Amino acid sequence: MNDKELFPRFSDAEYAKRYSAIRDAMKKDNLDAILISGARGSSEVHYLSNYLAQSPCWLLFPREGEATVFIHFFNHQPCAKAQSVVEDVRWYGPTPMPTLAEEIRRRNLAKSRIGLVSMRAMAYGYVSELQRQFPEAEFIDFGPQFGRIRRVRSKEELVYLRKSGFLTDLACEALENNLRPGLTEQDVLSIVYSAYIKNGGDPGIHFIASTNMTSPDRFVPWQKQTSRVLEKVASS
Repeated sequence: MNDKELFPRFSDAEYAKRYSAIRDAMKKDNLDAILISGARGSSEVHYLSNYLAQSPCWLLFPREGEATVFIHFFNHQPCAKAQSVVEDVRWYGPTPMPTLAEEIRRRNLAKSRIGLVSMRAMAYGYVSELQRQFPEAEFIDFGPQFGRIRRVRSKEELVYLRKSGFLTDLACEALENNLRPGLTEQDVLSIVYSAYIKNGGDPGIHFIASTNMTSPDRFVPWQKQTSRVLEKVASS
C-alpha cells in the first residue's frame, strides 16, 4: 500500500474546494498567509492538511504557493507525512518560533498581513514573539472566518459524519450487550474502545460515570474514568 491508501482522506477535488474557499476569504481580508497553531487532534490543521496531530503543530498556509506543516516530534515525521496531503512536513526543532520566523522571512512575508487561527486561543507568548520578530507585519485573528467556512459541510464530509455515527452506534450496542455488575468504569471504557477501534475509529475523550440511581452522587459523566465497580441495586 502507498501512503495515500494507509489513512482515510478526502479527494483532491475536496481539498481544492477548501483551499479555494479559504484563499477567497484571505483575499477579502487582504491576507498574504495564515498561520494555524494546533495541538493533539487539531481540527483546523487537519482540515487543510489531513494530518491529525498527536502533539503541538503549526500550519503555514499562503494565499499563493504551497503550505508547510511543522510538527513537534522528529520521530512523528514519517507518520505525519503519510497522513498529510501537504507535501512539505517538517520538524520545527526544540521550539517552534525560530523555525516559523525563518520560514516567514524565507517566503518574504515579514511585512505582510498574516491571519492567525485562532489568535484568541494561541499562546500569548507566541503571538507577542511574532509581533516582536516582525514589527512591520500585521497579525489579525482569522479564526472566525475560518470557522464559518468549516461549518458548511460538503457531500464528502457528510459521508464521514455518517461513518462517525456508525462507530458511535457500535459503541452503544457494545455497552448494551456487555455491561454487567462487577465491571469497573475502566472496563466500561475498554468496551467502548474495543467496539470501534477495530473498525477504524480513533480514540478521543469519553465521558463515563457510574452512580447508584436510588442515591445518585454524580449528575454528569466524568472526563476521567475510575476503578469504581458497577453493582446491581436491589429493587425496593
